[in-house]
Amino acid sequence: MRQLSLYMDTTSIELAERYSDGVEVRLLWNRATNQVTLEVTDDRTEATYEVPVAGELAMDAFRHPFVYVQRDEPAYAAVA
Repeated sequence: MRQLSLYMDTTSIELAERYSDGVEVRLLWNRATNQVTLEVTDDRTEATYEVPVAGELAMDAFRHPFVYVQRDEPAYAAVA
């Protein structure tokens, strides 16, 4: 699970978060850009993926994150 940082990013708001079977899924909204981002972290592989999603698809992306995070697509690159 993600460690909390002392630094707090006040432009990003966490809309939803869940953790199950080594996978953390977060839905974030950036108030400065009005962009919604799906963030998926897999503890088993230590990979983190961030995918911008349209606002109207945000909850669908949260419920079905691996539909939106497709590792073979270059637009969905892993975050180092």
